[in-house]
Amino acid sequence: MTLDRLLDATLGKGSLSMLALPPKTVPRFDRELLDFVASLVNRINQRQFQFMDDGATGTLSEEHIGVVAFHRDQVAAVRQAVGPRVYVETANRFQGLERKVIIALHPISGAERVTAFNAEAGRVCVALSRHRLACIVVGRDGVADAIDRAVLEEERYLCAPDDPLYEGIRAHRTLIEQLENRDLVVRP
Repeated sequence: MTLDRLLDATLGKGSLSMLALPPKTVPRFDRELLDFVASLVNRINQRQFQFMDDGATGTLSEEHIGVVAFHRDQVAAVRQAVGPRVYVETANRFQGLERKVIIALHPISGAERVTAFNAEAGRVCVALSRHRLACIVVGRDGVADAIDRAVLEEERYLCAPDDPLYEGIRAHRTLIEQLENRDLVVRP
């Protein structure tokens, strides 16, 4: 499927959808996925989509697009590929900001291990809530499989009211299941 067809299919799903590249276990720095994100952002800019937001209309431009990543090396790679006018930052630094369109990398995408960091529910909540019009989650197919095979090696919180790793895994599982159940995942 061409980039335009993927973009049209994804945006046609509504305000929240996912583009899932083929499954692959990769290091944290997934060059293919980051290049895909940059291509997606650049194509959105080239297409000059029209928008309506709270009665205001206009043409979507670089300043209206944000990319939420989870590691600084991902931020640097995407920022270099899309230029300075697209706001690319970690979920922590995106807190309190918003853009009309958000491209959010999925933190468990391609992961060999699920850790407390990549499962943390708060970061993904920030990533999914910074858009005004559309949020496209970009990751690799197989996030649910990574969660299923997760070996919980992190510190456990037995008999405690909160277990951050378990809560994060449950949040990611719910997100993926809801996207799948509502036919909001687009695959090339």
